[in-house]
Amino acid sequence: QIEQLKGKTRKEAQKNLNSIWIEIQNSAEHHLVENNTPYLLKNLKQFPKTTLLSITGREPRASKITLDMLDKLHISLERPSQNNFQLNFYTPHPSFYTEGIIFAGLNKKSAIVRQLVQSLTLQKIPFEQIIFVDDQRITVEAVKKVCQDLNLNYTGLKYNHVKTRVGDFSLARAYKQLDVLRKGLSNQDAETLLSTRAGGEIL
Repeated sequence: QIEQLKGKTRKEAQKNLNSIWIEIQNSAEHHLVENNTPYLLKNLKQFPKTTLLSITGREPRASKITLDMLDKLHISLERPSQNNFQLNFYTPHPSFYTEGIIFAGLNKKSAIVRQLVQSLTLQKIPFEQIIFVDDQRITVEAVKKVCQDLNLNYTGLKYNHVKTRVGDFSLARAYKQLDVLRKGLSNQDAETLLSTRAGGEIL
């Protein structure tokens, strides 16, 4: 919606929105989508042959903000005894790996996975399968294709819960929240302001 309204391509819009996202992080409150996530990750770390990695669409310049945010939420992916490898990606757009997180930026996650497998193989780090979780079906399918090409066992899971929040997205409300972000405008307050404006319409 945003790129169509502004006459930008999707990548141009995403780059602009990333700048806005970084700008507002100091004022924003962060909450877990799933409250049991720290417990789940802690349990997964108990399996000695399991390596946890996250691939995010956030840009490398958002790495410090992201790590600080995760620390406050008691989320940690890195396990020094397991993540003892180096990852370097040769991608069209900037990408970066640190503390168990790959910041893919504008690069496709499937392309990142392909290079991840190739990098681990060159370092003679054995692995038997990839279990990939994402909230976009197209990404889950794209990673599946990569694993098929590389003859890897693959399990892809599409996470659906976040869709309920995306479905509630209102462009007008988001702009209003951005305008008065420092006042901590809630969804309900934004709806009230929009509904009371003369000729206003809640999208």
